[in-house]
Amino acid sequence: MKTLNWQLNGVPAYTDGVLFDELFTVGGGLYDESFESTSLMHLVNDTSATAFLAYCGELEAAGFTGGFSRDTAYGNFREYIKGETLVYAYFMKRAGQARIILDTASSTYAEYVGEAEEPGTREDTELMQFGLFQGDPPVRDRVSTCGMLYVVRMHNNKLFVVDGGEDAQCTDEAFAELLARLRELTGTSDGEQMTIACWFCTHAHNDHMDFFINFMACHGDVLKVERVLYNFPHMEYLDIAPEHYERFINHYWNDRMQRLRTYCKGARYMKAHTGQVFHFDNLTVEVLDTQEDMIYEQTENGAHLRGLNTTSTVVKLAFDGSTCLLLGDADEINGDVLVRYYAPEALSATYLQAAHHLANRNENIYSYARAETVLIPQSRLRTHKVRREHYAVLCKYYDRDRFYLAADYTVVFRVKNGEEEVTYHQLQGGPFNPEKDSHNLARLVSAYEFE
Repeated sequence: MKTLNWQLNGVPAYTDGVLFDELFTVGGGLYDESFESTSLMHLVNDTSATAFLAYCGELEAAGFTGGFSRDTAYGNFREYIKGETLVYAYFMKRAGQARIILDTASSTYAEYVGEAEEPGTREDTELMQFGLFQGDPPVRDRVSTCGMLYVVRMHNNKLFVVDGGEDAQCTDEAFAELLARLRELTGTSDGEQMTIACWFCTHAHNDHMDFFINFMACHGDVLKVERVLYNFPHMEYLDIAPEHYERFINHYWNDRMQRLRTYCKGARYMKAHTGQVFHFDNLTVEVLDTQEDMIYEQTENGAHLRGLNTTSTVVKLAFDGSTCLLLGDADEINGDVLVRYYAPEALSATYLQAAHHLANRNENIYSYARAETVLIPQSRLRTHKVRREHYAVLCKYYDRDRFYLAADYTVVFRVKNGEEEVTYHQLQGGPFNPEKDSHNLARLVSAYEFE
C-alpha cells in the first residue's frame, strides 16, 4: 500500500491493504472549545488481523503505550497513548477493514473508567423505559411525536441514563414524575443526592438530548453526572444546506454543548468507539457501531453521512443475565453495517429498542437479531396511524404481546438472575404550556431546532 497520503501526524502509517483516499474528520467532544477541534480517522480496506496486529506492534515500537485492549470473534480493538496523543485503532474481521483514529477529544480509557468501585450491595437491576407524552399531529413547541429516555439502576444504586426527549416534553408534571421514578429506583429520599454513572447519548438530535439537559438544569443539585459518552460527527459530512449551516452550529449545536458542560460540570468524557466495553458496577456497555463506521459512501464531493439519524451509536447492555440492544435512530444503512460486522447472536438480546420511533423499516436488523421484548419509543396513535407498515415488520419477527410503547406509560423491568418483574406507572405530562412550563427550558442562547 502506498503511504503518501497518510496524514495522521506523529502516528505511524498503516502499510498493508488499501488506504481510503480521504482523511475523515470525525467530530469533537464535550470539552472542545472550538468546533474545529476535531478527531481524525484513516480507513484501510482489504487488510487482515495479522496485518493489524503487526501495525499495533509498530505503534508500540514508536513509543506508544497500550491502554484498552480487546480481541473478539468479530474484531481486534486497541487504545494507544503517547504523551498527549491518543490513538484508537480497530479491525473488523468480517469486513476486512481497519480504522485508525487520532482522538483529540477523549479521556484515556483508564481515566474515563477510573478506579474500581466497591461492588454494589443490591441484588437486582432495573431497566426503565420512561413515558414521554407524544401526540399526533405535532405542534411546534407544544407537542412532539418522538423522544426517548431509558434508565438503568445498577447494584451500586448508580444510574446509567440514555438520551432524553424534546423541549416540548419538559412540563412540570413530566419533570416531577421522572424525579419520583429516579427516587423510587434508587430508594433515596427528597434532597438526597443521586449519581448518574454515565449519560449516554445515541445521537445529536434535540428529541434525544433536550429533556435530559433541561432536567439537569432544574435538578442538578441532587443529580451528579460522573461520565458522558457519545460520538457525534463533524457537521461537514451531513450535507447541511449552506443557508442552514451557520444557524445549525451557532444556535443548535453550540448551545447544547455549552449546556451539557454547564449542567454536567466536571464529568469525564469519552468519544465512543466500536469495540469498547465499559463496566459500570454490574452493568456492561459494549459499543457495536458508531458514525465512524458509517462514513463509507462516496460522492463527487467525498464521503458523507445520511443525516444525524444514521450517526446513532449502537450499544448492547448486559446485566443480571439479561441484555438490551439500543439502536437509537439507526436506519437501514446502519443495519447493513451491523449485519456485515456481526453474526446474529451478537445482536440478539433480551430487550430490543425499536429504532427511530418506527420511522424506518429496518427489516435487515429485525430479521437478523432475536429479542424477547421490544421497547418502542413511540405513541400507539402514531404507530397505527403513520408507522403501521413499519410496526408490521416488528410483528412479523417478534412477539407482539411483549411490545411496550413509551407513550402509553412508564415501564420498569426489575431483573434478578435473569428473572423479570414488570411494574407500570401512569404517564404524566401533556402538551407543553409556555405560560406554565417555560421555566423548565434552560437555553443559554436562542435555540434553532434542526431535524
